[in-house]
Amino acid sequence: MDMSCAVQTNDSPRFKQEDKEYIYALFDAFIKKTLVEDRAIDFSAPAILNDDGSIEFYESDYQFSDLFRGPVLNKTKACFEQLIAKRVTKEIKQLATSEPVVEKLLLLAAHFYWLWSLGISFCKTSCGEYSKALSFKEGWADYIDDYDIEEGLWNASTNSLTRKKELMLIYSIFEQFISWPKKPTFKNLFELKQSLVHFIFKTKLDSVAPIRNGLLHFCNPDRYIDFYHYESKVQYVENNSNLLRDYKVSDYAQMLTQDGLYFSTRIGKIEDRMVYKANRTEEKICYIYDKLTQVC
Repeated sequence: MDMSCAVQTNDSPRFKQEDKEYIYALFDAFIKKTLVEDRAIDFSAPAILNDDGSIEFYESDYQFSDLFRGPVLNKTKACFEQLIAKRVTKEIKQLATSEPVVEKLLLLAAHFYWLWSLGISFCKTSCGEYSKALSFKEGWADYIDDYDIEEGLWNASTNSLTRKKELMLIYSIFEQFISWPKKPTFKNLFELKQSLVHFIFKTKLDSVAPIRNGLLHFCNPDRYIDFYHYESKVQYVENNSNLLRDYKVSDYAQMLTQDGLYFSTRIGKIEDRMVYKANRTEEKICYIYDKLTQVC
């Protein structure tokens, strides 16, 4: 790409919403605790806000990876799906106090509900009904001054059917990442997030749940725009297609490989220009954005 007039760095991400620093810091704190330290989060304890703006969650007694393990390993995902597909009943609440498997499923649902709600505007960032089912009061935001738990980065549907699809995609992405054979050691969160992007793109290719776009933005707000819906992304490219005359793909061979490996979906029209194709579309968005904002 021609970036001669506008140089972007990770210190000044293209698409980061600068007035929502707490939300990005909370996402980083979530993946640090769960994926780096492999600990489940204690959402009842107030998170620590450090002087540098970073946030630290307290941990629970469970390893995070242990939440995915049940007595019948291949049934855990099915049980999780059954749990989030219906309301939490009194029977489930009672089982949570006597059955570790049920407690772990509820705790996992609490984590992923919290992560799903983190970026949604006018929706409280919380563990949903799962915190009540586990009999704890959420206190994680108590010491984060000036943070409104209803703040968000995007508008999104919160109906039960959409939420189920979103939570199932989150589950599948994290499950794939955790079970990654010969997982490398990451030097920092940036490296971890770049690897997580790979799983965000390649997991459940039949799922169009837009949380995929939300997670991409959280992982790299310099490369992935803060549009929650695929339609918004392809429309942005369509509306500014005149700026792509000089565009050249950065790595043609890599994009060809990704075509069969990464998520893509056709939006509205039959023509290729209205197809969302993972990094092919994302790279065009970056190119267009830089053209529109460059100062020479």
